[in-house]
Amino acid sequence: MTFGAFTAWDSYHRLPRVYAVLRARGVPATARLVRCAPGIGGGRGVGCRLSLSFEGRVRTWNYPEDSAQFRGLAVGAAVPVLVDPSNSHTVYTVRDVDHRTNAGASPPFWYGVVLVVLGVAGFTWLLWLRRD
Repeated sequence: MTFGAFTAWDSYHRLPRVYAVLRARGVPATARLVRCAPGIGGGRGVGCRLSLSFEGRVRTWNYPEDSAQFRGLAVGAAVPVLVDPSNSHTVYTVRDVDHRTNAGASPPFWYGVVLVVLGVAGFTWLLWLRRD
């Protein structure tokens, strides 16, 4: 239930706000594609790693959103990103910000809602079994 609630909250509340901040005052930068492979980011699908040199520091991380946007790009390819000037660890691709990827009533939101409903139903069923 907790994972579902977090997933729904993240998609419906946090991510739209992050995208709005980046649209309003994000600093354009260029990240580089490090690699894409199955299992990057802990999921079953293909994930991608990006690297960014920003304000004298180099950061490499597993990109959390749509990895399909990197399909066909070579290792080292330039990826336009926006960086939050108040928190340089908040970085999203220009494409994701423009398209609001996974924000609002998106598939991850509904996935989270389904997990919460299943969790509540399961918990209710367990309580019903123990009614003595």
